[in-house]
Amino acid sequence: MYKFVLPILLLLFLASCEKEQVAPDSSQTDTAVDFRSPGAGRVDICHYSEEDGAWRVISIKEGPALTAHLNHGDAVDMDGDGYFDRENGCSEIDCDDNDYNLKNSCCSEQGYATVELNGLTWLAENLNIAVPGSWYYNNDPTNCTTYGRLYTWEAAQTACKQLGNGWRVPTKAEWAAMIYEYGGYNKLIDGGSSGFNARLGGIRTSNGSFSRLGDYGYYWSATEPDSDRAWYYFFFRPSGQLTGSNTLKSLGLSCRCVQD
Repeated sequence: MYKFVLPILLLLFLASCEKEQVAPDSSQTDTAVDFRSPGAGRVDICHYSEEDGAWRVISIKEGPALTAHLNHGDAVDMDGDGYFDRENGCSEIDCDDNDYNLKNSCCSEQGYATVELNGLTWLAENLNIAVPGSWYYNNDPTNCTTYGRLYTWEAAQTACKQLGNGWRVPTKAEWAAMIYEYGGYNKLIDGGSSGFNARLGGIRTSNGSFSRLGDYGYYWSATEPDSDRAWYYFFFRPSGQLTGSNTLKSLGLSCRCVQD
């Protein structure tokens, strides 16, 4: 009888050990790891919580959750060194962190081209600082190099201030005066003689859809006709049109900042 009982007990003991070994270690859920390590499978994300209005570093498993955070515009630390691939509220950025960052990020610290127009210093490329309320066109990071990011009106004010030294969103009057002085669409579009180089970054609607990339370039002004709307100027490639109007602040438009 004993010769049958001992093997059974041994099998039960081994089974219990096996279960212990595969049980998840809850103490590791918030630990930063080197994403490139074989089998690591987690990456640190700098995430802005709308609920409590704070930035937090969270560890995300590689897969759909990570993709969702990247599409949302969260900054990522792909190699686990504590630095993130784009502007954020958690830590310093690291533009040449690794191959992922070089191919997929628009680091604001790379510097912006500027041009002096009508007594103001204007950005000569579209703003690309990541703040809550900003997106890549179609949530595709490859669009940021040419077109920058699309911003709500409030986010545009925040992002321009992050350039420091008095940078801000231009007023409706400043837009109008600059357009009048430098001749409208042909001189202000990308490649035009003014050096403004307007890029046609399209629009993000209030329901989250994107459209008109390459045909329309919409740019915020700081001027508000009322609490829900703001003035903007838009370039329309097919007709060579450049004009102003006002719209809801919740739309995602491009931004050019100015400095006095």
